[in-house]
Amino acid sequence: YNLCVIAGWGMTQLKAEALGLKGDIVVAKGEINYLRPLRGRLVATAYAPAPEILEKAQHHHTGLGKSVFHIEVSVPDENGKTCVKFSGKYAVLAAQT
Repeated sequence: YNLCVIAGWGMTQLKAEALGLKGDIVVAKGEINYLRPLRGRLVATAYAPAPEILEKAQHHHTGLGKSVFHIEVSVPDENGKTCVKFSGKYAVLAAQT
């Protein structure tokens, strides 16, 4: 769970920086599903939101001082079968002045 949360946080950080969004990142919600045992190396992959979702997040950050990112993370086994699926909701909160 922790690795998935951190991978999602990292993706949020990368996308926020790319969009020029400044502020604190918080984890608003996380849901995990364990689908099968993992007997090999533990590697989590976070997936970037679609460009239109990023544009919406940038617009909300400018207008509301907050943007929300829904990040999907998966952990596959050595054969590429998904063992873990994680869905996280992250918010970038603009610094209060």
